Amino acid sequence: MTEPIAIIIPTKDRLKNMKRCLANLEQVNYPKIEIVVICDGDEKAFKALYGWVGVVTNAVYKCYLTNHQELVKATRYGIEHCESEFIVYYNDDMMMDKDCLSIGIREYKERFNDGEGLIGFDDGINKFIGAVGLTNKKTMKKFDAWNPIYIHFWADTELGVRTRNAGCFYWSHDAKIDHLHPLVNKASWDRTYENSHKHLPIDTIHFIARNGVWTHRSREQLEHEA
Repeated sequence: MTEPIAIIIPTKDRLKNMKRCLANLEQVNYPKIEIVVICDGDEKAFKALYGWVGVVTNAVYKCYLTNHQELVKATRYGIEHCESEFIVYYNDDMMMDKDCLSIGIREYKERFNDGEGLIGFDDGINKFIGAVGLTNKKTMKKFDAWNPIYIHFWADTELGVRTRNAGCFYWSHDAKIDHLHPLVNKASWDRTYENSHKHLPIDTIHFIARNGVWTHRSREQLEHEA
């Protein structure tokens, strides 16, 4: 049985990126994909993307407009409005390898017999911490993932940290993403990236207190474990 997989993509002020992202998903080799785009306070992108016709022929496509909810809440909105049990949380500046989903779902079933876990994809930047990956609603509920109470800069790595600490995280060497990000000199530090890196000190405190993040393992230890 092929499990449907939802790809949740929040976006704001990056219509060019979003179109490139959707065009890339057309070549992904997976039979049941649900693509959920959340245009957060970006009415221009919503109008351009709502009737997107280039999406994968076998994909369910949904596009929503939210009112400046920021990353965590916009992503949570997409999760709540998707039908698939399995979910990939994604960014608009990513390009997915054509076999990424097939590899990810196979590894998930091989490693998590109880149905709870996270497969972290290799995005070329945040290896070993699950900044982008495949999980399911059961896991998200258990680990309180993308909780809008905790809005913070590291929202996309929180689930990786929490599942790793619980022993149900696996970093995939084969499920790959090309992350076109300034940190690897594949994009420039424009206004959209600068805005995404702003967060309140109290949010950082909440996040660290909630997860004990970065205090358990160094990056060198994470690479050794992987």
